Parts: sequence; structure tokens; C-alpha cells
Amino acid sequence: MTKKQLFLLILTFSLMSCKTTYFPTSNHTPLFSGKRQADISLGISKFGYELQPAYSLSKTIAVQGNLLYIWQMTDTSGFATRYGEFAVGYNGKTKDFLYEVYGGFGRGKNYFRSLTMDTVKVNKYFIQPAIGLRDDFFLISGSTKIGIIQLAGNSATNVSPVIEPNAHLRLGYKNIFFYTTMGLSYLPFGADFVDRHLRLIFSAGLSFRF
Repeated sequence: MTKKQLFLLILTFSLMSCKTTYFPTSNHTPLFSGKRQADISLGISKFGYELQPAYSLSKTIAVQGNLLYIWQMTDTSGFATRYGEFAVGYNGKTKDFLYEVYGGFGRGKNYFRSLTMDTVKVNKYFIQPAIGLRDDFFLISGSTKIGIIQLAGNSATNVSPVIEPNAHLRLGYKNIFFYTTMGLSYLPFGADFVDRHLRLIFSAGLSFRF
């Protein structure tokens, strides 16, 4: 057995044994300041690959998406997920800060294979306020995603509030940035599906602004 195979086996066992059926995405905080601006982030999170596009329709209204993809599946074991979010937001600014508030929903499926294939459906409804600073060289922001999540599978359904505070930092110049995001995901009533409720969120990658 190679080191990579051993690592995947340990990771799969730890996730399966903890009933981790919800894989949180990192929050995306574009902090637009005008109309017809685009912000696209592509990175690797703690759990998989993330694509986060956003676009400002006007000076105050914007939309964004958030896609998470994981595939660690073999013929006998593993896990995978396909999950997406869509949100509409309001942008504004004060003398010193930019701020935004998004409201949206997320939907996806998580797959787990041991002897058989198990599927858990995920539905989430949320608001996401954020505040921060941005110029040509950096962006720093804080945000919190607050909502309701439904996990359904194996003849059981669990509904829980979800709270996901994030801190976000970008460094670069004008159009291309390196970014990193860290945060927590807390499901206080998710015990039917998730043994350990408090989870670390981490992602890093490249962000492009146009």
C-alpha cells in the first residue's frame, strides 16, 4: 500500500466513523463597490475543490454562486459530494468600510460507500452579512453565514440551525490575488448525522477581479 492510499484510507475512515455527512463551503465576500464588476475565486478547501463566481448587476445588487466538488471514491469505500449555492445580495459602503448582505439557498448530495452506497441530501437556506476593506492590493473581510440546514438520508431527516463565521484575506494586484479563508461551521442540532458539530473551514487559491 502506498502512502497516498494509506492517507486516503485513514481520511475516509475518520470521516465515515464521525458520520460527517455535511461538508461546509467557505464564505465568498466579493465586497463590490460598483456595477458590472466580476469576482471569481478558484481554490482548494479542506474538503475538496471550490468555484465561487460573483457579479454585481448594479451599484447595490449582486449575485453569487458557490460550488463544492469532492470525489474520493473507490469500488469498495470512500466519499464524494456535489454541492452548490446561489445567493442575491445588497452592497453598500460607509466612509471607512464596504459591506454586503446576501440571502440564498444551497442544495447537494453526499455519497458514502462501505458495503453499500449511502446518499445524504443537503438543503440549506441562509443569510450572509459581511464587512471589510478592499483596494488594489488587498481585501480583508469578516462574514457569518446563518441559516437552516436539512440533512436527509437512511430513512431519517435532521433539521438544524447552522452558523459559519469566516475570516478572509487576499493579497495581489488589481486583477489577480492569492486568497485564504478560515472559519468554523457549527450545527447545534445535527447529531443524527454529524457526531462532532464544530468543524474547521479552510480554503486557499486564486481570485480574479474584472
